[in-house]
Amino acid sequence: MIANIKTLQFSVQEAGASIVLADLTGNEKDRSVYRTQIDQIFKQVKELKSQTSDNPKQQSYLGNVELALTKWDDRAKELLSSNQPKRAIETADLDLLRKTRDQQNDVNAAIAKVSVEEQQQLFVGPLAILNTFFWVNYAFWGGIALFSIFVGVSTIRLVRGIKIGQQAEEKFRSVVETASEAIITANAKGNIESFNAGAERIFGYTQSEMAGKPLTLLMPERFHEAHKQGMRRYLTTREARVIGKTVELSGLRKDGTEFPVELSLSSWTVSGETFFTGILNDVTERRQVEEQLQRSEEHLRLMIESIVDYAIFMLDPQGKVVSWNAGAQRLKGYTEQEVLGQYFSLFYTQEDMQNGKPQTVLEIVAAQGRVEDEGWRVRKDGSRFWANVIITALHDKQGKIFGFSKITRDLTEQKQAEAEVQLLNSSLEQRAAQLSAANKELEAFTYSIAHDLRAPLRHIQAFSSMLEQELAPQLTPSAKENLQDIIHSAQEMGVMIDDLLGLAGIGRQELNLEVTSLSSLVQEVLKDIRSTTEDRNILWQIGELSYIDCDPGLMKHVLINLFSNAVKYTRPRNPAIIEVVQMTEQGQPVVFIRDNGVGFSMKYADKLFGVFQRLHRREDFEGTGVGLATVQRIIHKHGGRVWAEAELDKGATFFFTLAVPEKTGHE
Repeated sequence: MIANIKTLQFSVQEAGASIVLADLTGNEKDRSVYRTQIDQIFKQVKELKSQTSDNPKQQSYLGNVELALTKWDDRAKELLSSNQPKRAIETADLDLLRKTRDQQNDVNAAIAKVSVEEQQQLFVGPLAILNTFFWVNYAFWGGIALFSIFVGVSTIRLVRGIKIGQQAEEKFRSVVETASEAIITANAKGNIESFNAGAERIFGYTQSEMAGKPLTLLMPERFHEAHKQGMRRYLTTREARVIGKTVELSGLRKDGTEFPVELSLSSWTVSGETFFTGILNDVTERRQVEEQLQRSEEHLRLMIESIVDYAIFMLDPQGKVVSWNAGAQRLKGYTEQEVLGQYFSLFYTQEDMQNGKPQTVLEIVAAQGRVEDEGWRVRKDGSRFWANVIITALHDKQGKIFGFSKITRDLTEQKQAEAEVQLLNSSLEQRAAQLSAANKELEAFTYSIAHDLRAPLRHIQAFSSMLEQELAPQLTPSAKENLQDIIHSAQEMGVMIDDLLGLAGIGRQELNLEVTSLSSLVQEVLKDIRSTTEDRNILWQIGELSYIDCDPGLMKHVLINLFSNAVKYTRPRNPAIIEVVQMTEQGQPVVFIRDNGVGFSMKYADKLFGVFQRLHRREDFEGTGVGLATVQRIIHKHGGRVWAEAELDKGATFFFTLAVPEKTGHE
């Protein structure tokens, strides 16, 4: 019987460990292990009830065990109802875990009463048998005729009783000595009668060292007097404050170190003498886990309270404030004493309150679990600020909402900055529209002026040529030279006007994008400028060129201008080297034309693409100063960019990119 009770106690301890494990992991397998264990525990209790059916007191105690087990199991089911592992310490979880542990302690206390009752029966049983023996011998002296009958019966009962007592004692000793808990028995004087191996392991003393020694050796000195008073009170009044309960106390090891113990204490009486039996567990590890949980909870609380850039607080299910951090006080202006218990609508504008927004928000959060909102909120002093608000519903194990968390951030400065950016963008858009209109007007004006200048310029050229032919014999050499200057200038003016008309026309021309072979386009341009390169020693180094999306007509115009410049400015070189290369940077094709010509100084590079801007003397290199402006206009029209790198007398490189994607195949 004692062995079965001990097995029941072990089973309860194992089930308690399984509850903690299943709660931490949220694993269905771990919950199944606990379910199997608790079912087995109920079966063990039923078996004990059948074994003690002739003992009403034990039946009552075991009934109490069943009741305590049922309450414990209900708490465990509540704790393990979620299948999610724990990733943060929650107050509700910690409280429920403590309640579950308390229910387990009640189970242990109920089982302890059963154990004490059975121990008393072990002592009382043999005594009753001995009384029977003496009564039989007394009957012998009363009548010789019944001697043989009573002696025989009494002898059989005595032998059987002694044998049963020996077996029970052996079982009891085996259970006590193999138990992992410390099991200590003391007499009414508080001196130790028995000290098992578990006690040796936990306290560090041997059985021989503790035999007959006072219990006070196992507790810190500050508890000695309270212990003695408690024993005197119980022996005198039978008032039990600790007996029959499970409590946590401090133990003292042989080496002088203190440690937390869980004590289940019972008392029993044999022949009028009172004894006490305590079952003790070293709960150091459990206490460390609890302290770690408490520290984590405290760290989380301190972290939230120390955050000043965010208002972080809690609401109860009705929307009343139940917690308040420093950030909330800084942002909203209320102290904790002023705001606790207040309905959270006091942070909303009068318009929002009239529209019922606070209550509507809580209803949405309750239905969806989380809501993020931006809008005006009101401080204690009545000033408004633009807030980003996140409200999250908090649920218990049964899925019932027990409150809401609310995080508020002040975005007023960001809102003002966004408004300024929008205003600036609007202003820039207006400015861009104005510039675009001005450019169109300028292009129209340029086109008109250039077109209108063509007619009088043709007249100048024509009449100058007629004068040269008709009056040539009569003109002096000086007059002939002046007339030639007029004709040459008119021709240059004609070229400039044509270039201006071309530049203006590019601005008005629509892009006609096609997949174009850059390599084929380069070959066409080389044929077109062959007349300017026939008498030159030029090495053309053409790299591998791919297909690109572009307007082939306009792109040809770009290449003609860039190739013509390279040919022109390499005139002093023999041989002249001109490279055409394509590479890829950040997913975009980049084409560059490099020459070994006269180059230019980079300090004038900002003037390079301006209309009529020249970096070399007209007497050294001809040109109107419109070609590169035309190149830039075409490249920009394609959404790309063009730039140059050069060094005086060491050549120049012109780069351009297109915003349209590169094609890798033929169509």
